[in-house]
Amino acid sequence: MSSISILNSLADDDTLRSALIWTGASDHEHLRQTCSRFRDICDSQMFLQQRCEEGLAEVEVPMSLRYTGEVPEHLQLQNDENESNSDSNSNSESDDEPKRNEFGFFDYGVVHSDAKIYVDKKEAGLVKMQFVPFNHEDGFHAVSDAVSNELTVLATTFFSSKGRPNRVPSVQDAFTESISSRHWATTYPFNYFLYISKFQLKKLYQCNKSGSTIGAKALKNLLTNDVLVDKWELAMYIPECTYSSSMESEGEARLSSIHSDMIADMRKFLQAGFEQVKETVNITDCLQVFCTPAFLEKKDILTEDEASAIPVKIKVEPFKEQSEEAKQLLAFFVEKCSSRRDHMEKIRHFEQMTCSDHPTLKEPLAEARQLQEEANDGAFEQA
Repeated sequence: MSSISILNSLADDDTLRSALIWTGASDHEHLRQTCSRFRDICDSQMFLQQRCEEGLAEVEVPMSLRYTGEVPEHLQLQNDENESNSDSNSNSESDDEPKRNEFGFFDYGVVHSDAKIYVDKKEAGLVKMQFVPFNHEDGFHAVSDAVSNELTVLATTFFSSKGRPNRVPSVQDAFTESISSRHWATTYPFNYFLYISKFQLKKLYQCNKSGSTIGAKALKNLLTNDVLVDKWELAMYIPECTYSSSMESEGEARLSSIHSDMIADMRKFLQAGFEQVKETVNITDCLQVFCTPAFLEKKDILTEDEASAIPVKIKVEPFKEQSEEAKQLLAFFVEKCSSRRDHMEKIRHFEQMTCSDHPTLKEPLAEARQLQEEANDGAFEQA
């Protein structure tokens, strides 16, 4: 009876919610079953939002030692053919699907994988990844080109055909430092380049508040997962534009919205310890962020405010088309400059050919040049 009286005395749900947000996610289902009031509070968007803002939401990105995600249909058909043609031996390892490994499935030498993001035990998002071997026999560019255009851009921009990230100084230096800190041998490492092709959180979990670290926690949990932690040496991501707000505007406003969307998508990666590649901003049509294992070991997760304070470089817009008035004014300036240049050239030529040493003509020529300059200046002022 005392417990019921205490609950009845809490007339306002805000007070009750402020206490319940501190409970563990594993207790939420028990709280829902306690009474309808607890259930309504735990199921409310405000409850989730406050847990996210306070950093209390529990973020998990589980990875199984045996990949159980989706495999494309054309690879499933290949697997079925391989199994039908193989000798039947139920106790042999050949029963396993040949296109799978411990964390993904193979397609033309690249390991594809995905993982679901859970927040407080509820599915909140999805990550898709491609692991590209640095030393593939067909060449790094060739296997990247077989996956997607985006991966091809990264491969040709940052890597040699042999898979060495030596084309952009900031990435090369960070990669070399990370390899050294992890005590690799002098031989080139045989791990993977990790391309995160999609990182998607449901709108409900995109809490853009100062305390929100949902995306950053998911990234760090994923990349330091026991299954993946020793599989990659360099990770990259191309921030996406949702086009939700940008489609409603035009011209410069639309471009500004696209930049805002991409930077907002980039922030959670900056929070997790990624860095922007600034050398390539003006030579590619997208932004890129990158990370090494050493980055994650050295950096703590930043708050939204701390990540927002990191300057982001965006592409300098090309020179815009001139208006008709600007073109006419420019033509006038060119004409006057040309006329002045020709006139001064004639004076210099006259001085050199006839009277450069004549003492009585030096002052009149100087006065003539002065008058001509004043006349030209007056013409420009009238314009």
